[in-house]
Amino acid sequence: MTPLDRLKAMARSWGGEIRRVPPPPGHFFSIPPDSGLSLCPFEGGLAVEHARLRVVFWNEYPDLGALVHEMGHVFAARKVPARAREWRFFGWEYLVARRGGCSVEWFKSSGDYVIGGGGRAFGGLSPSAQRKILASRIRFARRNGLIKGGVPVSIRRRRTKP
Repeated sequence: MTPLDRLKAMARSWGGEIRRVPPPPGHFFSIPPDSGLSLCPFEGGLAVEHARLRVVFWNEYPDLGALVHEMGHVFAARKVPARAREWRFFGWEYLVARRGGCSVEWFKSSGDYVIGGGGRAFGGLSPSAQRKILASRIRFARRNGLIKGGVPVSIRRRRTKP
């Protein structure tokens, strides 16, 4: 089973899905605002349909680290991506990537992630500092119901069928 297959299986177990779709027509900004899609601004080829618990991609080989992050918007955040507090699900993302077999890709993708008020990038920290940050974010996720028994869970369920 590939890491992408594992991530898809996790999404299905949470009542959602990860699906490859044809690329949207036209330019990035030509997608209608009422389409329900929230495009990933830093990684072309990924979008979220928050209401339908769906992450879509149109590149043959999506960036798995970015895909895990978008899964966080769908399964670990109640608010739509534009209003989500991404820092709340950072530890959840890490555990999803580990379970999905793509933690190396996740670390690479999360390298530019700015942490704290100092504007420092996660990838610029020492391995020791990264471990401390991750331990802190995992504890936070556990306290807030995103991780149960050491396993990342979804805090959202589909209300209507797609």
